[in-house]
Amino acid sequence: MAKKKGEFHEEETESKLDLEGLDEPKGESLDLGDFGDEAVSMSEDVPVRLVAVLGQKKMVLKDLLKLKVGHAIDFERAPNEFVDLMANGKLVARGELVEIDGKLGVRIIKLLK
Repeated sequence: MAKKKGEFHEEETESKLDLEGLDEPKGESLDLGDFGDEAVSMSEDVPVRLVAVLGQKKMVLKDLLKLKVGHAIDFERAPNEFVDLMANGKLVARGELVEIDGKLGVRIIKLLK
């Protein structure tokens, strides 16, 4: 189906990150607690859905149905506020929006335990 101007279509993409050649970031990494390296190596290929959440808002269905192209929704967050990184629905990090090779990305600022 052709995408019309102003229409939103959710697209699911699967991508593999090629981290070779990148400088190793300095700082903390996720704490695996009792799991350690052995558990990680056994489950490295398990798919994880990573979502960057810019904001959330609850509204009643009546208001949702009134939305039209051009309406703006206030998510009550500052434009420079960190985005939440969710892994399979669990908050794991906060970051800032960045551009990576002309595409949207998130630079991790804080890892959550």
